[in-house]
Amino acid sequence: MFNKKNSRESNLSFIRYGPKYGEIYRYTLSRKRDRLNFRIQTNHSLNPEIFN
Repeated sequence: MFNKKNSRESNLSFIRYGPKYGEIYRYTLSRKRDRLNFRIQTNHSLNPEIFN
């Protein structure tokens, strides 16, 4: 489904962010890496309870 590079990145993100953020990462995987960081920071500032 993923190529080797994307599968490695998805595995690392799954370990780092956990299964809760797997959907977020896969959604932003097709976009720029900066967009991913911006989305996570935005979600953290808007919904800090998610990261507890």
